Amino acid sequence: MGGWLRVEIRHNPLAMHRSALDAAVATRAAQRQGRFWEYHDRLLASPRQDRGTLIRLAAEAGCEPDAFLRDFEQAAVRDTVLADIEAAAKAGAQATPGFLINGHTEAGWASYEWIRQVVLRYRRGAGPSSTRTRGAVNPG
Repeated sequence: MGGWLRVEIRHNPLAMHRSALDAAVATRAAQRQGRFWEYHDRLLASPRQDRGTLIRLAAEAGCEPDAFLRDFEQAAVRDTVLADIEAAAKAGAQATPGFLINGHTEAGWASYEWIRQVVLRYRRGAGPSSTRTRGAVNPG
Protein backbone atom coordinates (compact mmCIF):
# COMPACT_ATOMS: atom_id res chain seq x y z
CA MET A 1 0.00 0.00 0.00
CA GLY A 2 2.65 2.45 -1.04
CA GLY A 3 4.91 1.82 1.92
CA TRP A 4 2.67 3.42 4.56
CA LEU A 5 1.27 0.19 6.02
CA ARG A 6 3.15 -1.71 8.73
CA VAL A 7 1.96 -5.23 9.48
CA GLU A 8 2.79 -6.92 12.76
CA ILE A 9 1.65 -10.42 13.56
CA ARG A 10 0.84 -11.11 17.17
CA HIS A 11 -0.59 -14.25 18.69
CA ASN A 12 -3.87 -14.34 20.58
CA PRO A 13 -4.61 -18.02 21.17
CA LEU A 14 -8.04 -18.35 22.69
CA ALA A 15 -8.29 -20.33 25.93
CA MET A 16 -11.28 -22.30 24.63
CA HIS A 17 -8.97 -24.08 22.16
CA ARG A 18 -6.92 -26.66 24.00
CA SER A 19 -3.89 -26.62 21.66
CA ALA A 20 -3.93 -22.96 20.63
CA LEU A 21 -1.25 -21.77 23.05
CA ASP A 22 1.16 -24.54 22.03
CA ALA A 23 0.42 -23.85 18.35
CA ALA A 24 1.24 -20.16 18.84
CA VAL A 25 4.47 -21.00 20.67
CA ALA A 26 5.41 -23.45 17.91
CA THR A 27 4.83 -20.74 15.31
CA ARG A 28 7.17 -18.42 17.24
CA ALA A 29 9.77 -21.20 17.38
CA ALA A 30 9.55 -21.63 13.61
CA GLN A 31 9.77 -17.85 13.19
CA ARG A 32 13.14 -17.90 14.97
CA GLN A 33 14.42 -19.97 12.06
CA GLY A 34 12.88 -17.72 9.42
CA ARG A 35 10.15 -20.27 8.69
CA PHE A 36 7.10 -18.40 9.97
CA TRP A 37 5.02 -18.52 6.79
CA GLU A 38 6.01 -22.08 5.88
CA TYR A 39 4.95 -23.22 9.35
CA HIS A 40 1.85 -21.00 9.45
CA ASP A 41 0.52 -22.45 6.21
CA ARG A 42 1.04 -26.05 7.32
CA LEU A 43 -0.48 -25.38 10.73
CA LEU A 44 -3.65 -23.87 9.28
CA ALA A 45 -4.00 -26.80 6.88
CA SER A 46 -3.60 -29.38 9.65
CA PRO A 47 -6.69 -30.81 11.34
CA ARG A 48 -4.57 -31.69 14.40
CA GLN A 49 -2.46 -29.52 16.66
CA ASP A 50 -1.18 -31.96 19.26
CA ARG A 51 2.50 -31.79 20.29
CA GLY A 52 3.62 -34.53 17.89
CA THR A 53 1.88 -32.83 14.98
CA LEU A 54 3.38 -29.44 15.85
CA ILE A 55 6.87 -30.96 15.81
CA ARG A 56 6.24 -32.86 12.56
CA LEU A 57 4.95 -29.68 10.88
CA ALA A 58 8.17 -27.90 11.86
CA ALA A 59 10.25 -30.50 10.04
CA GLU A 60 7.95 -30.24 7.00
CA ALA A 61 8.38 -26.45 7.09
CA GLY A 62 12.16 -26.83 6.91
CA CYS A 63 12.98 -26.11 10.55
CA GLU A 64 16.07 -27.67 12.10
CA PRO A 65 14.47 -30.16 14.52
CA ASP A 66 16.73 -29.73 17.56
CA ALA A 67 16.63 -25.92 17.39
CA PHE A 68 12.86 -25.97 16.92
CA LEU A 69 12.32 -28.24 19.91
CA ARG A 70 14.67 -26.16 22.09
CA ASP A 71 12.83 -22.93 21.16
CA PHE A 72 9.41 -24.58 21.47
CA GLU A 73 10.23 -25.57 25.05
CA GLN A 74 11.97 -22.32 25.97
CA ALA A 75 10.14 -20.16 28.54
CA ALA A 76 11.23 -16.95 26.79
CA VAL A 77 9.45 -17.99 23.58
CA ARG A 78 6.28 -18.88 25.50
CA ASP A 79 6.55 -15.55 27.33
CA THR A 80 6.43 -13.63 24.03
CA VAL A 81 3.12 -15.31 23.24
CA LEU A 82 1.80 -14.58 26.73
CA ALA A 83 2.79 -10.92 26.26
CA ASP A 84 0.86 -10.91 22.95
CA ILE A 85 -2.22 -12.26 24.75
CA GLU A 86 -1.95 -9.53 27.38
CA ALA A 87 -1.55 -6.81 24.73
CA ALA A 88 -4.58 -8.15 22.83
CA ALA A 89 -6.67 -8.01 26.01
CA LYS A 90 -5.62 -4.42 26.66
CA ALA A 91 -6.50 -3.49 23.06
CA GLY A 92 -9.92 -5.13 23.31
CA ALA A 93 -9.12 -7.84 20.74
CA GLN A 94 -11.31 -10.73 21.84
CA ALA A 95 -11.36 -12.86 18.71
CA THR A 96 -9.00 -14.29 16.18
CA PRO A 97 -8.20 -13.17 13.70
CA GLY A 98 -8.25 -9.64 14.98
CA PHE A 99 -6.89 -6.45 13.50
CA LEU A 100 -5.81 -3.23 15.15
CA ILE A 101 -5.84 -0.47 12.58
CA ASN A 102 -4.97 3.08 13.61
CA GLY A 103 -6.29 2.41 17.11
CA HIS A 104 -9.47 0.65 15.97
CA THR A 105 -10.20 -3.03 16.55
CA GLU A 106 -11.75 -5.23 13.86
CA ALA A 107 -12.47 -8.93 14.30
CA GLY A 108 -12.98 -11.71 11.82
CA TRP A 109 -12.08 -12.25 8.24
CA ALA A 110 -14.27 -11.99 5.18
CA SER A 111 -11.74 -11.64 2.35
CA TYR A 112 -8.59 -9.86 1.29
CA GLU A 113 -10.71 -7.16 -0.35
CA TRP A 114 -12.67 -6.64 2.89
CA ILE A 115 -9.53 -6.06 4.99
CA ARG A 116 -8.07 -3.86 2.25
CA GLN A 117 -11.17 -1.65 2.32
CA VAL A 118 -11.14 -1.52 6.13
CA VAL A 119 -7.48 -0.45 6.13
CA LEU A 120 -8.15 2.22 3.50
CA ARG A 121 -11.18 3.51 5.43
CA TYR A 122 -9.18 3.85 8.65
CA ARG A 123 -6.33 5.47 6.75
CA ARG A 124 -8.73 8.16 5.62
CA GLY A 125 -10.04 8.45 9.18
CA ALA A 126 -13.60 7.52 8.23
CA GLY A 127 -13.83 4.54 10.58
CA PRO A 128 -16.20 1.62 10.13
CA SER A 129 -19.34 2.06 8.09
CA SER A 130 -21.54 0.02 10.39
CA THR A 131 -20.40 -2.60 12.87
CA ARG A 132 -16.96 -3.36 14.27
CA THR A 133 -17.08 -7.06 13.41
CA ARG A 134 -17.24 -7.63 9.68
CA GLY A 135 -16.08 -11.13 8.86
CA ALA A 136 -16.86 -14.54 10.15
CA VAL A 137 -14.85 -14.96 13.31
CA ASN A 138 -12.27 -17.76 13.08
CA PRO A 139 -11.86 -19.02 16.65
CA GLY A 140 -8.20 -19.37 16.62
